[in-house]
Amino acid sequence: MLLRSIRTKFLIYLLLFSLISLSFMAYFGYNSAKKFIYQIEKEKVNFFCENVEEKFTELFNNSNDTLFFLKYITEEILNKINSEHKIESHIRSVFFNFVKTNRQYEGIRLIDKYGNERISVNKSQIFDNNHFEKSNQYRKNEYYIKEGLKLKKEEVFISEIYLLYIKSENTFKPMIDLLTPVYKGKELEGFLILTVDIDYILEDIEKLKTKNKYQNIIIIDENGDYLLDFLNTKKEYVRKDLNKKKNFKEDYPQFYNKIVNSKSLNINLDKTNMIAWYPINIEKLNNKKLFLLIKVDIKQYLSSFIKFREVFIIQIVVIILILIIIGMMLTKHFTAPILKLSEAALSIGKGYFDIDLDIKTNDELEVLSNNIKNMAWELENMYKNMQEIVDEKTKKLKEAHEILEEMAIKDPLTGLYNRHYFNQYIQNFEFEEAKKHKKLMILIIDVDEFKYINDNYGHNIGDIVLMEVAKLLKNSSRESDIVVRYGGDEFLVILFDSDMKIVEKFINRFNDNLKHWNKTSNVLNHDLTVSIGYDEYNEGQNILEVINNADKMMYRNKMAKKRKIKKEVKDDKI
Repeated sequence: MLLRSIRTKFLIYLLLFSLISLSFMAYFGYNSAKKFIYQIEKEKVNFFCENVEEKFTELFNNSNDTLFFLKYITEEILNKINSEHKIESHIRSVFFNFVKTNRQYEGIRLIDKYGNERISVNKSQIFDNNHFEKSNQYRKNEYYIKEGLKLKKEEVFISEIYLLYIKSENTFKPMIDLLTPVYKGKELEGFLILTVDIDYILEDIEKLKTKNKYQNIIIIDENGDYLLDFLNTKKEYVRKDLNKKKNFKEDYPQFYNKIVNSKSLNINLDKTNMIAWYPINIEKLNNKKLFLLIKVDIKQYLSSFIKFREVFIIQIVVIILILIIIGMMLTKHFTAPILKLSEAALSIGKGYFDIDLDIKTNDELEVLSNNIKNMAWELENMYKNMQEIVDEKTKKLKEAHEILEEMAIKDPLTGLYNRHYFNQYIQNFEFEEAKKHKKLMILIIDVDEFKYINDNYGHNIGDIVLMEVAKLLKNSSRESDIVVRYGGDEFLVILFDSDMKIVEKFINRFNDNLKHWNKTSNVLNHDLTVSIGYDEYNEGQNILEVINNADKMMYRNKMAKKRKIKKEVKDDKI
């Protein structure tokens, strides 16, 4: 049984030590690796966002400059030419030449403030000599009127990204419209709409998205309107009806406020995804803000780490099995001689000194076995008379200890507890006694004119007075109370579970006993008096502070008595 216990413990300790060490290594290694991979992914996301920001900033800055250049020319023509026919001819000519020479712009339109289209020029008209089919027209003018009327003179509205069918290429291309108001004098004339082809930018972004294996990329404006949603924008489908578009604020209210108030890259992690958002500030569009959102599958960027974790777990299991085998071999080797030593010690403890202990290990265990055999021989010789000697010495030590303990804590003159006992008592007072007793009172009692008694009656009489006062205090207190000779002619009383009423009863009992003693005793030729001070101890209060307060009260009472005596003597003389 003992052998199995030692072997089991040794094996358990070995496994525990190994498992704790491996656990710490695994824990810190796991977290360090996870943080490192997360930091790398964060840097990748930040680099991606900066790249997208650069592309969109360049696009919108150039488009904004172009839009205001066209706006300036359009307003100049409107303000300087009176003929409506000439106005339309000049503006159309400007639009035509501009679209023809700038292939990144798909078209330009001028609509009036009621939504009627006045002038429209696009690449299909220039290069294919035909107009768009109605089903593939640009956005409805009512949509632009609604957004345009919200703008101030120099402000620009950016539409969401939509897909436009290009007949010459037989494909859909992503477009975005920039809209700004046009004025004739101070009156709003209409709105200028510049259609920008952003196919090349989106292709770059989509390549980066695919390369980085991001789940989705979304771009929204400050109002929560979608400019881009890769999961919902597919080139094989015609654009959505813009009058029925969704809003990010309505779709994801839990993220909206965090995103629009962000000033730098922010990342939110949950159990399955990393959601990152990044603000893009377009200075030339009146500091208009766009927000780039990226969704990353955590399993995707942690895939290599997850594989490492699985391999690491297998390695841990193999190491544990190896440790179990090694531990069993070691315990068997070390516990056999230990078991013999244990059995020998057990026999000696029972009084059987003739033991057979033969251990040949050529190490400390062999030395220990020899020492145990020598000890058994010596114990056998001493055992016969040792018990009697031990009992005798134990009795004497106990008696001496009791005497010393009594001398250490009791005052030899009065038999009361002394100052030494009290000092030890208060060290643990606040932690032990305060838990037992709800309230207690501390009293300080000092013998009046004790020096006069010693000087005129002698120190023997002074000692008798102190013993008598001690008896009176002891008789006036309860069994649970403590009476201490605090020093010289000063006594201290602790009244447990007490209040002012109990203190008054104690003082009255003591004064009654003192008056009786003065009447019946012939020790002194005058009445013996004392001065008393007291204070209440409350939980959490310092006991020394309470004693000090009681001592001050006692001193005030003593001084009051002296002043009263002096006054009476003075009155007698008068």
